Amino acid sequence: MGFQCERCGRCCSDPSLYVMITHRDILRFEFFLPEIDLFSFIAFYQVPKDALSIEKRLMSPRIFTNRGEVFLGLLKKENHCIFFENKKCQIYECRPQICRSFPYTFQIRKDQLYWGYSTKAKEYCPALKKESKINKIELEQLATEILNETKEFEQLIKIWNHLARMGVIEPTVELLIQFITGKIKLSVEKLEHVKKK
Repeated sequence: MGFQCERCGRCCSDPSLYVMITHRDILRFEFFLPEIDLFSFIAFYQVPKDALSIEKRLMSPRIFTNRGEVFLGLLKKENHCIFFENKKCQIYECRPQICRSFPYTFQIRKDQLYWGYSTKAKEYCPALKKESKINKIELEQLATEILNETKEFEQLIKIWNHLARMGVIEPTVELLIQFITGKIKLSVEKLEHVKKK
């Protein structure tokens, strides 16, 4: 792609950034970090009043839970990502989608792919200044992967939110993680209950 991460950690240690995660991120964590309890590093950030602007900026769907509406992300530790230790990412091989796509942002508008650099990346990413020619094929592959994962996550959360609002499930964060990881199944009776409403 041209971009070569220098692992400087500036994005990991920016106190204003939140590392949002998707369902596939959680599945990757379960696979690569089986000995670590997911709840020791997953955050359930409360949705603020200006949710529309935050939701658009974070590019993450809000999730209905018994704690209120939340965004899924990684916890922070002393104002930086919980996995940023000794000046490097401790989970680089299974880092979240948002980290894998950095410094790029992707959008589809009128069936056209648009990409650019995130505002934060332009501020402090030293690798951007050294970037060589963009490999459009690799960039499009990354964009497709990221956008598909985002769409899948949005669909999954849409189902969860519907089930929670219909009263089919008790929307605890524990159940949410089980739902995302495929560890719960709905009975036929519960599905029929949804259809009738």
